[in-house]
Order: sequence, then structure tokens, then C-alpha cells
Amino acid sequence: MNRDENSYPIVRITIAAKKEFIPTITSAIRSIAVHFGFEEKEVLQLELVVEEASLNVIEHAFEEGETGVFDVVVERKPGQLIIGIEDMGLPFDFAKVGETTNTGIGMLLIKSFADEVRFINLGRKGKRLELIKSFRYKDVEEYISTEEREVSKNLPQAPSDEPLKFLMMTPDQSINLARCVYRSYGYSYPNDTIYFPERRKELLDSGIIEACIVLNSSNEIIGHLAMVKDAKDAKVGESGQAVVDPRYRGRSLFKEMKIFLSEHAKNRGMYGLYSEAVSIHPYTQKGNISLGAHETGFLLAFAPESMSFKQIKDKQKQRQTTVLFYHRINAEPHREVYLPYHHATIMKKIYEKQALNRNYAILNKENIRCEGKAVIDVKVLPDLALAFLEVQNYGDDFEGLIEFRLKEMLKRKMDCIYVDLPLSMKETPYFCAIAEQFGFFFAGVIPELYDGDVLRLQYLNNLDVDSKEICTASDFGKELLNYVLKAGGFNN
Repeated sequence: MNRDENSYPIVRITIAAKKEFIPTITSAIRSIAVHFGFEEKEVLQLELVVEEASLNVIEHAFEEGETGVFDVVVERKPGQLIIGIEDMGLPFDFAKVGETTNTGIGMLLIKSFADEVRFINLGRKGKRLELIKSFRYKDVEEYISTEEREVSKNLPQAPSDEPLKFLMMTPDQSINLARCVYRSYGYSYPNDTIYFPERRKELLDSGIIEACIVLNSSNEIIGHLAMVKDAKDAKVGESGQAVVDPRYRGRSLFKEMKIFLSEHAKNRGMYGLYSEAVSIHPYTQKGNISLGAHETGFLLAFAPESMSFKQIKDKQKQRQTTVLFYHRINAEPHREVYLPYHHATIMKKIYEKQALNRNYAILNKENIRCEGKAVIDVKVLPDLALAFLEVQNYGDDFEGLIEFRLKEMLKRKMDCIYVDLPLSMKETPYFCAIAEQFGFFFAGVIPELYDGDVLRLQYLNNLDVDSKEICTASDFGKELLNYVLKAGGFNN
């Protein structure tokens, strides 16, 4: 299959910012949605939310008396329909909509339509609101008989001497993978794309996901570890979606898959792999450490409480904390990083553990000069109640913008909100302190995340964190966890 077969532009409509032309846009959206098999209810939601987004541009993006234009862009990506609303008018201000109506655009986007929402700055080309809707593929239950579902509940342990094969996954093995996840987690696994074989097949075809799998003597997938990338040729990837069939636990399969996947990434010239390990037990963390990975932070209450492990005692009473790890596999570029003074000690320890090629820089507040306006791209995952704010540029309006974004995410009932601050920018130490005034606190460092390192801060929306439920696997992990808990004001 051609790797571009599932990714292509569908239409770009440039239209005058006048209300009378909105039906032209919604008519096109309806036609495309029907073509891709969305149900009538979903088609109506698409029309409504695109109408609301268009109205927001018409009413708020241009000065009074100014006649502008905007673009509606529809694209197909692996497993997803993308609708982009682009304009070169004033910055987004959804507060104006939310304050004057009972059906503000944020509520419609998150509750009525989108699987994911992004607010993207396009630089001199303006800005883009991106609505992401997943296609409705058949889920794994349609591939599994009632008899197979019953049998999978009480499978005996596999023979310890059964030969196993490690290899990179191919797209045609997606149904086999969905069966493995179902045996291991039922329907509690938080990444639901893994339950839809056709969608997973598209992601593998595109090269955005690569995965190591383990086959047993019956050619069933009994182990899986994915590497998720921003682009096919990305230099770093997120190692995750680790699954081991309950019949094969206790055989160090996670460690062996991690080695296999790391070697694959190393041979491709990638710099490293980052990952989020569960903290309800120490096994995954120990596997990471044994391979040379080290803790770089803790995301408190990151994973939904619905996630459960078959044949592992489930102690979850709340959202689950995850441990950030980074595994350096090839030499990365030399980078200068600007560390906030009050976090410098712990951040230097993180860097020393990784042996990264870094030079620490410190600037006085008086040396900070901001050019232009603050730019923060936003990614919202409604199903997981997570929001990510990526700072791309600082400005004198940063304080107001971060406050507005935080209020918007709290209003939309996001449980966890993260801010990623670029450590390559000299303004980061100063603006880190400003973000912390609003309740954000230290989460950790993620090396090479956006072509450079980021300092991640976290905000918990009235969530309890019981430190006794968090397992660590090393002395440094315990030290780092205590630092994060103290920064967040939690007893440890």
C-alpha cells in the first residue's frame, strides 16, 4: 500500500467572512461527512460546530467594518477527518463567545463533536482551529466470537519453554493485536485506537506508529510495544502502549521488547525514546531502568481510573500517576538550556542521569526582552480530560493568555492541564514563575520533545493524590517524586 493512500487533502474553501455564505461551508462539510460514512447525528454535529467556528471568525477575527476572508480546510489523515478553520484576523478570543451565549464554541467542540481539538498558530499566515474526528471503524468485539470472549477470561499460564518470536509489526496484524489487548485489559485500555484494527492499520501504514510484537507458537500476538512519532522521520518517539498477554507475564517480555524496539530506533539514527510508565506497580519502571532509561518527571493523576490489569491486583481508587522516562540511544545535538533558578538543582540531576550534551545558562530577569505576542498552541483530549499547552513564543501578554487558557480548560472540566515551556528560550525561567503563580507546578523535563527540551508544568483540577499509592523503582525516582509532590503541595 502506498503510505500516502490514507492521507490527502480533500478541499480548501476560501470564503468571504459574511454570515450569508456559511451554508456553502456546512453543505460541503455534510457532503464529505456522508461520503465517509458518519451517522446522521454526527453529520449534524459537524455542521453545527463548523457553523459556530465560522461565526466566531466572522464576528471576532476582524475589526469592525473590515471585510476579511477565511479558509475552511478538510483533510483525511490516518483514521481521522481533520477540519481546519484558518484566518489572518485577530487572535482567537473564545471568551467573548462563552460569555455572551449559553452554547459557547468550546462546549460544542468538546462535548458535541471533537475527539481532539487544537489551536495552532501559523505565524505570518495567521491561526488555525483544528477539529479532529475519528472514523467509526468496527471494534475488536466484532472480530471475536462469544465463545472466544468467554474462553479468554480464564486462560491457563503458557508453558515457560514455549518458543517466542520478536519482530516489527505489519499492518495486517492489527486484528491479532486487538485480540491481545482485549485478553489483557478488556475494554479498560485508555488508548482506544488499539481496539479498532482498521484504524491501527492506517497508522502503521503511515509510519506514524511502529511497533515491536511477540508471537507465540500459534502466531498469536502476546506482546506489543509501540513507538509513536510526530512524523515518519522524527528523531524521537514515545515508547508506550505496552501490552503482555496474561498467560505470558513474568517472562521479562516488556524488557525484551524494549531492547528490540530501541535497537530498531538506534539503527534508524533516532536520538532517544521517551515513555510514561505506570506507578501502580514498579515492574515497568524497573524494566526501563535496566535498559538505561532514567526518570525525568512524574505526571500526577495522568491516567484515567478506568484502566485495569487482568491478573494484577488492582489497587486504583483514583486517576493514576505516570512516571516520565527518557532512554538516550544515540548522541543528540549540543544544546544550551535555560533553567529556572528554583528548579535548577533537580533539573541538573535529571540531565546528569541522562548524560545529555547540554550547557546550562542563567539570565537575570533584567535581561529578558520579549518580542511580539505570546503564542500557545493547545491540544485537548476530551475523552481523557487532558489538555496540553505548548508555548511557542513569549510576549508581554503571556500572563493574560496563560490565565485565559487555564480558565477555559477548567470550564471545560479538564482534569489535568500541562504547559510545556521550551528550555532553549532564555525567557523560560522568568515566565515559568508567572505560570506557577496560577497553580501550575513542576512535572519534569522531556528531552528533545519539540526539536529541543521542554520543562513540563502540571495543573490538577481539584484532584486528590495519595502518594502511598505511587510506586517508585529507584532512589532517584523517589527523590524526584518527593520533589514533584512538594511542588504541588501534596503530603508525601
